[in-house]
Amino acid sequence: MIRASRLHSVREGSQARTHTLSIGAAVIENFWFCGRLADMPCPCGLPAAYDVCCGRFIAGPRHAETAEQLMRSRYTAYVKGAVDYLIATTTIASRAGIDRAALVAYCRTLRGVSLEILDTVAGGPIDLRGVVEFAATLRAAGQKFVQRERSRFVVEDGRWVYVDGELGERPVN
Repeated sequence: MIRASRLHSVREGSQARTHTLSIGAAVIENFWFCGRLADMPCPCGLPAAYDVCCGRFIAGPRHAETAEQLMRSRYTAYVKGAVDYLIATTTIASRAGIDRAALVAYCRTLRGVSLEILDTVAGGPIDLRGVVEFAATLRAAGQKFVQRERSRFVVEDGRWVYVDGELGERPVN
């Protein structure tokens, strides 16, 4: 995955646009991109576009209606570097223990490959607690790994938040 430092349109007025992509000192000109960046598939793996999937929660003011929606949006926030969203969707009691600078640094090295939901227990719109087990295939520091976690969520002040999880990860060849 290439992370662009600057992306701008050269020609407007149609769905397909010619863009210039700047990556550090390198410039790739005149590549085609059909549609808006917000129309790109959501990193969480659902078939919807980012802005109507996890993006609507990350950008606010909407909140996830289920524990699984929150889990998917938090995965997306990690791979997009939406640190403020990650902090805001953690229990109030745990927020003070989050090192924001370390989280920013970690997110900058992270690339999302795929997300698979393995199990959900409760966590629906009328529940107050829920569990979501997932396997996230990620890449960090040039290494691909699978982070498997069984995460706990609760409703706090009327919205779902992350409590904690039993974590496991393994390298992928």
